[in-house]
Amino acid sequence: MQRVLVNKLVPDLKPEVAPKLRALDEAFARRLGVQTGAAAPAPAAPAPKAPAKK
Repeated sequence: MQRVLVNKLVPDLKPEVAPKLRALDEAFARRLGVQTGAAAPAPAAPAPKAPAKK
């Protein structure tokens, strides 16, 4: 019974809930100083290591 109800409600509510969750995620990211989504830069390559001294 619950599964049938969930299967009917999720597609109906998803368009309403998804933008609110996205806005919440962006608000948290702004507070934390983190960029999200396409605006986030690609991770930098690791710095090359200096050669070992003998």
